Amino acid sequence: MSRAAWLAAVSMLLAGCALAAPPRPAGQPATLIANDQACLSAMSSAASRLTGHPVTLAADAFLIRDRVVLTSIGQSADGRMTRPVQVLQLRLSQGRCELKLQDREPVVPVTDCRCRRAAARQ
Repeated sequence: MSRAAWLAAVSMLLAGCALAAPPRPAGQPATLIANDQACLSAMSSAASRLTGHPVTLAADAFLIRDRVVLTSIGQSADGRMTRPVQVLQLRLSQGRCELKLQDREPVVPVTDCRCRRAAARQ
């Protein structure tokens, strides 16, 4: 490969990198400041979108901790009863509350809630 062709290829690669979207900033663990009816409804709706099934959250969800563990009884193919577990995480990203499932990428903004950065875990 000639030097000119090599420089052209490198230039194109660098140009492509410059046009790529920057990575989405990771949010910080958060807790709710208050959980009124509008916020609770928005949180339940966001949780339902993430899990794919209806979710009803307790009135104190996310007031103390940044995570809520969802469990449901299920039956596996071999007939055994299993307990599927999903963990919802509340995050603060760029001044807004977001909800996501632990270890999964989709994030749902929760606009009817106010949250703050969670205290460091001990």
